[in-house]
Amino acid sequence: MPLRLALLVACLCSVVAAHPPQHHSAVLELSHLQLDHIVSTATKPLLLQFYSPTCIHCVRFAPAYEQLASDLTSDAFVARVDGINHRALRLRFHVMAFPSFFLIHAGSVFEFVGSASSEQLLNFVRSHGAISGKKLSSLAGPLSPYWKLVHLLFRFVYFLQRHVHMYQRNGGNMAFLVLAVVIGVLSAFVVIIHLITRPPKPYPQRTRLHHD
Repeated sequence: MPLRLALLVACLCSVVAAHPPQHHSAVLELSHLQLDHIVSTATKPLLLQFYSPTCIHCVRFAPAYEQLASDLTSDAFVARVDGINHRALRLRFHVMAFPSFFLIHAGSVFEFVGSASSEQLLNFVRSHGAISGKKLSSLAGPLSPYWKLVHLLFRFVYFLQRHVHMYQRNGGNMAFLVLAVVIGVLSAFVVIIHLITRPPKPYPQRTRLHHD
């Protein structure tokens, strides 16, 4: 009996070791759909970081950003976006380097300008962008009608592309042809809108972090 009990305990220990407790991050990982949803429904400011998985500065700052998210639980949502995998969002926010930080509050967007540190970002959030922040244009900024329209068109084109591949795999040649034409027209429409109503270039950043 003691031998069986010892074997049972050993098995349980091995199971626990093989499946450690999951760590739940306080930092939200967002896609374009999730970002738009939070912005439209949030009751608190949103601190947003654009990062690259290969950026050494982003990797080193990750633990501090995680702690910052815990410290700001009652003040703001803290999130991040992979700027490499979400190029449309990177273009939408005029991200020039990694990491870059933005505060979205009450329909306005503030870009963090300065040396990224926990203390500076904490002041940036709690001052609602007044400290170390530069307010972006409401006409050409990330929440402007222009960027919302372009972003929706890109999403619609991507949706159609997925269905083209699906119909192609199923042998739907006519459907494939029709959808291909629609995609071509919409793509041309997006390009024309971008060329005609392109917003002014953003002001150069005072600090530029290296992109490793």
